[in-house]
Amino acid sequence: ADGGYNDATGIPALVQKKVKKIVSVLYTTSRFNDPSQWFKGYIMASFFGAWSANLRQAPTDYLFTNNFCNHMFNLNSNGENQLLKLENNLQSLYEAGEPMITTLHNLEVIDNPFWGIEGGWTLDLTLIVVSAVPQKFAEQVPYDVVAPPEEGMNITDEFGYFTNEELKNVPNMNSANGNMVIDIPGINGTYDLPLPDFALSTKEVRMTNVLCSWMIERAWNGLTGADGESKFEGFAKFFED
Repeated sequence: ADGGYNDATGIPALVQKKVKKIVSVLYTTSRFNDPSQWFKGYIMASFFGAWSANLRQAPTDYLFTNNFCNHMFNLNSNGENQLLKLENNLQSLYEAGEPMITTLHNLEVIDNPFWGIEGGWTLDLTLIVVSAVPQKFAEQVPYDVVAPPEEGMNITDEFGYFTNEELKNVPNMNSANGNMVIDIPGINGTYDLPLPDFALSTKEVRMTNVLCSWMIERAWNGLTGADGESKFEGFAKFFED
């Protein structure tokens, strides 16, 4: 369901179909305590022929093998390094407290036999990066909803996540939370099964839903980075033109 072990985005299938405008949501169920991992576009690197995985990974790891299979865009499309552009745009948006949404325009598609992609044309790729909580969103949430565990603490930590214990993994929630515990009727007892309890709390799911809706609304008419330059033209232009 995630595109197999060579890709977790669905982008190659859309490129194979020669879709001219692609919107892709980049999301992970793991917190990134180093936002620069997103800025450097490690998930996207293999699409541009760059090495995306840590060299210490085993050759059987899918993040290792996709380096050889996923090259489908010219890294220097438009005469500009597109991964560096992506890194700069995302970092600037993050520092501005905005959602990390940006478009790489006129990417040059090259032949990729593995995915059955024919090159020689261009597309626009819009990336919605869902990682941590944009500061401008955090400032709008009522304090009592995201109150930190101790008085005097900030509502978000140094990595951009809520400090509130119930919401500390929003929006990058991991559904495996310890072992499953079942009630045993008749003896008023429980049994700890050696199986992960795949469940999320209503509060964190709802907060993530509100956040993602806010990201789209916030970006509808465009986004400006910390450097004062436009980083995204807006979904209004994308869908209404």
